[in-house]
Amino acid sequence: MGSKQNKNNSLTKLQLKSRDEKEDENNLIKKYEIKIVLLGDINVGKTSIVLRYSKNIFKNHYPPTIGGAYTQKILLLQNGILIKFHIWDTSGQERYRTMSKLYYLDAEAIILVYDISNEESVINLKYWIQEIKNNVNINNIILAIAANKCDIKEIDGKVDIKKGKKFADDNNLIFYETSALKGIGIEKMFYDIGNKYYDMKMKK
Repeated sequence: MGSKQNKNNSLTKLQLKSRDEKEDENNLIKKYEIKIVLLGDINVGKTSIVLRYSKNIFKNHYPPTIGGAYTQKILLLQNGILIKFHIWDTSGQERYRTMSKLYYLDAEAIILVYDISNEESVINLKYWIQEIKNNVNINNIILAIAANKCDIKEIDGKVDIKKGKKFADDNNLIFYETSALKGIGIEKMFYDIGNKYYDMKMKK
C-alpha cells in the first residue's frame, strides 16, 4: 500500500514539475497582441483575404459583411516572438461605412483594400484614408494597402498598378499586391505588419 502511495506521489510530483516547466517556458516567450482592421469598398476581397490568412480557405462568393466580422491568428516571428492578431473585417457597403469607425479607432494597424479590376475602388481609397486621418493619429498606427485580385491583372480594363503604388507613397502606406484566390502576398503582408509592430514596441 505504502509503495503504491509513494508511486502516486511521484507521479503527481512529475506532473506538477512538467506543468511548472511548461508555465516557465510560456512565461519566457514574449507575446504581443495587435488589432488589425481591413477597410475598403464592397466586393474588393476583404473577407477573402482574412479567411485565406486565418484559415487558408477561399470561396468564390461570400455574403456581404454586416458591420464587422472578427477572427484571430497567432504569428511566430523569426526571433521567437509571438504576435496575436485580432483581425476585424468590416463592411464596405455605403450604408455601413459610418460604423467602420467604431472598429478602427483603437486599431494598431489598418489595411486598405482595393480591387485592381475596379477603378471606383481605387478612387474611393481617398475617402477611406481621409476618414482615418479625421479620426485617428496616423503616426501611431501601421497603414498598409492591398491591391487585391492581382491574379487577374492581365485582363483588359484593369487598374494600372502604378496608381495604387502612388497612392501608397503619397500617404505613407506599405504597398502589397495580393490575391486571396492564389494566396499571393497575404502571408507576407501580415508577417511584415507583425514585425513592424514588434519593432515599434521595442523603440518605445
